[in-house]
Amino acid sequence: MTLITVLIGLVLERFVGYLDEFRQLGWFRRYGEWLQARLGGVADGVAGVVLILAGPALLIWGVAALLDDVLLGLLEIAFGVVVLLYTLGPRDLNQDVESYVEACNAGDEERINLVTARLVDGPVPEEPVARLRAVVEAVFTEANSRLMAVLFWFVILGPLGAVVYRLSHELVRNAAEDSSLQKAATHWLALVDWVPARLVALFYALTGHFEDTLPALRRHLTGPLEELSATNRALLAESGTASLEFEELVEEELDATQVSVILKTAINMVMRTLVLAITMLAVATLGGWTS
Repeated sequence: MTLITVLIGLVLERFVGYLDEFRQLGWFRRYGEWLQARLGGVADGVAGVVLILAGPALLIWGVAALLDDVLLGLLEIAFGVVVLLYTLGPRDLNQDVESYVEACNAGDEERINLVTARLVDGPVPEEPVARLRAVVEAVFTEANSRLMAVLFWFVILGPLGAVVYRLSHELVRNAAEDSSLQKAATHWLALVDWVPARLVALFYALTGHFEDTLPALRRHLTGPLEELSATNRALLAESGTASLEFEELVEEELDATQVSVILKTAINMVMRTLVLAITMLAVATLGGWTS
């Protein structure tokens, strides 16, 4: 059932189109603020992460348990599809990349910087090649957080896993800057990202230039908890660009056509990685290792 649910969810996500309105997560921020207001210092740090995530997690677990094997599992599949559609993203990576390419074609620097800021974690580089590198790296890191890690945790824990993963991202974003809650949430997210990030980096190597990617895999395989979030991002960014051979693709005189080709190549690699992951899930399903 997991394979069927994932396939239906991915097909619908691809062809339904605009899902931003459906993927509204403002309720989770309001819920977290409400819980903190009532529990005070109790809902802070590690305890805060557990308490804030526990409510939605228990709800999803309860619904999934109630729907188990109802109507030959059809309701379970339908619920799983809805959860997948809700937890993927929340923004469409293809649309963000297309917006960047369109802005480059139009030569609109303001729009280029705006779209780049949506993708890049940090300041937007001014130099065109550095900015393109930042966007390409973001494609490979965001492919994990928007798509691959969600699917990983859905396969492992069902709808519960996908929901907890997405809400963990939201908790990091919603928590007050440099608060103990944000630090604990960041460490928690880094831990739940550890396995999928390394699997995805390995898939980048298998679907791209394997030998060029190995140094990044070795360099960022492990790291202290305090640096694990940055290590995960660096692993995905470096393994992705290495498997793509970014330096070989970029010419000294960067133009809009070259930008389009490089980003299309990056997106195609993400799609090949997804196909490889789905193929492995299909083999596991046929072998009876997963339901």
